Amino acid sequence: MNTRGAVFLYHKELASSQAINQVIESATSLVVIKLLQEDKNVSDESVVAAFRKAFSRGRQYVNNKSDDEQLEIVKFLYKLDRIPPTVNGEAFAVPAGNRDMELINCLREDSRISFGAVNDAFLSAARHGNGEVMKLLYDVKLISPSTLFRAFTKTSSYEYHFVVEEAVKYLCANGYVSHEIRAKAFIFGAKRGWTWAMSKFTESEGGNGHLMN
Repeated sequence: MNTRGAVFLYHKELASSQAINQVIESATSLVVIKLLQEDKNVSDESVVAAFRKAFSRGRQYVNNKSDDEQLEIVKFLYKLDRIPPTVNGEAFAVPAGNRDMELINCLREDSRISFGAVNDAFLSAARHGNGEVMKLLYDVKLISPSTLFRAFTKTSSYEYHFVVEEAVKYLCANGYVSHEIRAKAFIFGAKRGWTWAMSKFTESEGGNGHLMN
């Protein structure tokens, strides 16, 4: 059954619970989702499935009607209590990899986004070479030293040199980064011949050359 037919039957009170749930899970219209999600027969699982569908398909074009509708669906559903914080966290990592700044700015205002979700999104941005998103998400109180180290070691310098540079900058500037983590980063850089990174790490330790100790 297509969406239009199901909505018609819904208004006539002829649609089954199964049909209503199937429609909301596959709907691409905000109007339809708003209408059906209030029905007592719609399960939380179906609302979550609709949300996952909306945030999982990366938006491709600015001012594209379909993509704009997708954004509006995400903006509507993420505020609902029926969406668990863990799922909102999943949603946060996807646009971080896709450079979807509008969606990132929308979701980052949600107080339910966990510390772990922010760190996952930061790593997703690093792995996809999204330096702009890394800058947006970076907060010394939120991004852990271990996340910074992983961003440094899991990103290809050849493809995303500027992302590696950002990770090095944060590792050097972050007062919460331990000597041990900087030493690991120094050794990792040394193995790859990244003398520029080794110099930065040495400078961050006051230039005393004790990173190998």
